Amino acid sequence: MEWAATISLVCPPFANLHVGRVSNAFLLSMGNSMPIRVHVSQLSDEELLAKLGVKRRAKPRELERPHQVALIKWVRTVQDAHPVLKLLYAVPNGGDRNLRVARKLKAEGVLSGVADLCLPAARCGYHGLYIEMKSEEGVATEEQKEFLRGVSGEGYCAVIAQGVDEAKATLEWYLGIRDHEPPSKLKTKLICLSHNSERQRGRRKKKK
Repeated sequence: MEWAATISLVCPPFANLHVGRVSNAFLLSMGNSMPIRVHVSQLSDEELLAKLGVKRRAKPRELERPHQVALIKWVRTVQDAHPVLKLLYAVPNGGDRNLRVARKLKAEGVLSGVADLCLPAARCGYHGLYIEMKSEEGVATEEQKEFLRGVSGEGYCAVIAQGVDEAKATLEWYLGIRDHEPPSKLKTKLICLSHNSERQRGRRKKKK
């Protein structure tokens, strides 16, 4: 049979382990030794995907997390000069949760779509600032757009920041560190307006 590419495992005794797929099992061998048959049920999902050569697609939240972590690190380095940043907090709304925990949080008032970060400080004519963190290629969900549009209507500044640089620029503008309004603010407004336009077109079609 044809063996798959050599896989290096953590345990030294199993370094240079060869893996071959046979029906619903894998054959493992080292050098010229007798292959060991391992059933797929003995492997975790991650191990199975790795042995099949399938790369797991990262979830949106996993792609956003490094940007948010980097932003918070920056905030902590400048918050002594700008004490109001000590009020900035994250909303732990994303992540994987089992059904029991999800139901418990929902009963406690956790709301889907709430922005990732909030700065409860009045600046630039707004009551406060909400930032929805995204990776450079990330897009907001319909629930997130709905939330941002809602708080915007209540006098809050709402921004979708694609990457740590956009988020930093937003905070610097909001605090008056820089004069120019960040492009992400206008971009967020256009996204919310386009969503409203789509809803209005949908209503007109229903009426017809």
